[in-house]
Amino acid sequence: MCLSFLHYYPKVALKQCVSSPTYDSISNDQSSLRPRLSTYDWTTQHNRDLFKQKLRESSIYHFCTGDAMVPQTLKYTFRENPPAHDYIPPTSMCP
Repeated sequence: MCLSFLHYYPKVALKQCVSSPTYDSISNDQSSLRPRLSTYDWTTQHNRDLFKQKLRESSIYHFCTGDAMVPQTLKYTFRENPPAHDYIPPTSMCP
């Protein structure tokens, strides 16, 4: 699922929606990213876990298009801000 769908308001007709990690926590030089990742030993769980952690720390690029959208405002990058703890539903007050 495109993460950008979670971040648009008010509801508008979307034609295209793209979200992609920037991998900036791994390398700020995008031209060296692929060669660097190709050197990882992906067979070890430690390296896979490390990559997942780095991915969670990376910024995410979002871009959406549609007839009623202003292109300048719909391209943005943000860092995920995960919740501090799991959601706990409130206790029901219904009898």
